[in-house]
Amino acid sequence: MTVAIVVAGNSISHGAQSLEDNRLRNYTFESPSTINGNGEITSNNGISGSIMPIQGGGQRPEGVTHVSRVGNGSVKYRCSSSGSGSVDRSEHSLNYGVYSNRNAYSGWSSYFSTTWDKAPGWFVFKQWHQSTPESPILAFELMPNTKNKYRILLRYGANNANHSVRNFFSSSSINYSKTVNQSEWRNWIVQWTWQMNGSNGYVRLWSGNDFGTYSGPLGYTNVSGSYSNSVDERVGIYRQRTYRNNVMYVDQAAVARSFDAAHPTKW
Repeated sequence: MTVAIVVAGNSISHGAQSLEDNRLRNYTFESPSTINGNGEITSNNGISGSIMPIQGGGQRPEGVTHVSRVGNGSVKYRCSSSGSGSVDRSEHSLNYGVYSNRNAYSGWSSYFSTTWDKAPGWFVFKQWHQSTPESPILAFELMPNTKNKYRILLRYGANNANHSVRNFFSSSSINYSKTVNQSEWRNWIVQWTWQMNGSNGYVRLWSGNDFGTYSGPLGYTNVSGSYSNSVDERVGIYRQRTYRNNVMYVDQAAVARSFDAAHPTKW
């Protein structure tokens, strides 16, 4: 597995550069030791991904070799039926910030285990955060009480107390969902742009047979959290406390400035 991270503040543009140039900085997950004993992403060149605080039944992310999309390894995220509290979390932050009015491409491949339990509450498996404690401005969620249905939510407005939520696939139904199968690798590529003034956001999706484009407001206009001027991308499991067992593997994750550089099967 390889993860590539855009340097914070770089302008994202299309040019006659190689795929490696368009990924800018990367490191591999071919060895389980890339995930250290604390669950953090490490690499020889010092680029890292920090672990989000483990909560509830969340387990430390770990590098594994028995399942992978490409190469010899992937990252395993697991939330168990044990623990306490209101949420469960096993998740990484990719430790970068994409600033307002920058065009970025995020790509990754995910695999939901055959032992997946239906979760009765909200369940996020990929999210983009502008600030804390605000909800993510872009979130991929599994639908409650299903094993294979997902939706994408967009948020925009002043802050967590005053904002709107929209379904990416439907302007009329917040619960409109698509299918994601268990026990198979699924590629995701998202092109995205957001604005500090909350307008002129853009999200485009390519994944299996699911395609779509959204153009409109995206992001918060009155926040002061750690990422208020940029957006932090996170991957893993973050769910409402459910007392269920869920395992997700992620491989070939990238943040880049072109579609091909982010595509999980093109590098």
